[in-house]
Amino acid sequence: MQSKRFCPSCGKTSGPFIRGICKECFLKEHKLLILPEKLELQQCRDCNKILLRGKLAEPSEAALKEFVKKHVRVKELVNETITVELQQRNDSEIEFRVMAKGFLESIPLLLERNVLVRVQPVQCDCCMRLKSNYHEAKVQLRGMKTEPAFNRLQELLKGLRKKDCLSAIVAVEKNKNGLDVLIGSRKAAATAVNQLKREFEAKVKTAFKLVGVDKKGKERKRVTFSVRV
Repeated sequence: MQSKRFCPSCGKTSGPFIRGICKECFLKEHKLLILPEKLELQQCRDCNKILLRGKLAEPSEAALKEFVKKHVRVKELVNETITVELQQRNDSEIEFRVMAKGFLESIPLLLERNVLVRVQPVQCDCCMRLKSNYHEAKVQLRGMKTEPAFNRLQELLKGLRKKDCLSAIVAVEKNKNGLDVLIGSRKAAATAVNQLKREFEAKVKTAFKLVGVDKKGKERKRVTFSVRV
């Protein structure tokens, strides 16, 4: 007569059993889903972007889930899948539910844990540079359509800032000839000026000025776009 199986830890006689003990006792004794109970996430207090894998990103739900997922580790499961669900969120804390599904010795398992993400307000490098009057380009707006061209320039730079964090106006200098607009990113300024040229049929002249040398010995140049609209 075949002896009836039982769990030596709790005495349970119904399966499934994993390595001689019931599934519930096995999961209590073996931590297969490993992640911290609390995580810290840096978020810029000025531009609201988060630091994700060393780069700035928009604080979307998908980006936040990716941040949590990279801290999750699963042991021993075969064909595992990891799911992260947002539970609740406020300005300082975000709670997630982490679930891992897979198989151990052909037995299906569902592992679940909650993790709390604390938001740490910081100032990102880009915002710090912009606040210190850092700029790589100057756009000189001249002509009869200076005001509408400036308004359009603002719109263009705002749209470009999603990919270029320095795409912002640092300062505006008014003079009798028009406006001098200082812009953080030279690349963003060039893109915006090209668009102004098309939309306003503007005449554009470009000039470069050497402003220093970086740590690698490469010359740092500031560009001036003279835009007549």
